[in-house]
Amino acid sequence: MQLLKIPYLHNLKNSDWAKRLMIKRYLAYQYPIKMDIEPTNDCNLNCITCARRQSRRKVGYMKISLFKKIIDDLKGKKIIYLTLHKDGEPFLHKQIFEMISYVKTELTTYLNVTTNGLLLDKTKIQNILDTGLDDISFSVDAFHPETYKKIRRTDALNMLIENINTLISLRKGKRKPFIRLRFTIMKDNVNEVDKFKKYWQGKVDHLSFDPYHTWSGNFTNRSATNYLIPKRYPCSFLWYTFSISYTGIVTPCCVDYKCAYPLGDLNKESIAQIWSSERLKKLRSAHIYSNYSEIELCKDCTYWTQQVDIYKILKRKYNIIE
Repeated sequence: MQLLKIPYLHNLKNSDWAKRLMIKRYLAYQYPIKMDIEPTNDCNLNCITCARRQSRRKVGYMKISLFKKIIDDLKGKKIIYLTLHKDGEPFLHKQIFEMISYVKTELTTYLNVTTNGLLLDKTKIQNILDTGLDDISFSVDAFHPETYKKIRRTDALNMLIENINTLISLRKGKRKPFIRLRFTIMKDNVNEVDKFKKYWQGKVDHLSFDPYHTWSGNFTNRSATNYLIPKRYPCSFLWYTFSISYTGIVTPCCVDYKCAYPLGDLNKESIAQIWSSERLKKLRSAHIYSNYSEIELCKDCTYWTQQVDIYKILKRKYNIIE
């Protein structure tokens, strides 16, 4: 079986065995197999859970010339999954549909856009269908309007539901985009999980429920329960993915909302050069040998618990003897 041909690759996030199989076969020693590209860090919301509230990064938009340079650099590579999103709302970018179209024209990569969904009028929804976007994720996090307002700081849940239903209606008879709703479970909304499932199951293609994380200890813990943290293992992100800010600065993962741990600059370097850089090697080494406290970004992070444990694979790769 060729993993590149498995339908609905987004389900890998919610399936440890499938993700482990993908990583084992395509483990990116020479090149990443997944990337997040940030069209903008601007947003039309100010959610209580979002790291943008503490970021001091200048608000801006990726230049289309830089975006095309990045995509051109990916040609001929085994990039399985690409997401147009990091810290902002992608549909604020005036050239977002040009970006989507360029990816779908130049690459065979499975393409996702993650959005709050509030900017999607009927014209934009039709553009989504016309460009051939593979996957769209809506961040919802609530069933009741008052909960949505508390988390999103806007009374717009009914508008979001209307936009999602419009997409469902206009997509009728088509396979794309795959529609996924995301629900981050926290003490503010945990009592709404069952109602959310009952309402949306069967209407959209996938529901994703994720535990809350504190952005490397920088945010108040809003977790619904005090779950037991397992024995720490290396974060698999470092061996198959990284994030690209709208300026072209590459960071190890989406948790680095401040871009405080830059790995390189795609305005000046190639993806291959950054992937094999000494700084990323140092970061991987710290994880392999459990020196997490050496890395400010990683020492208080809990997001690694949501990633598959590949330590046994790494032990064989690096001949680690315990």
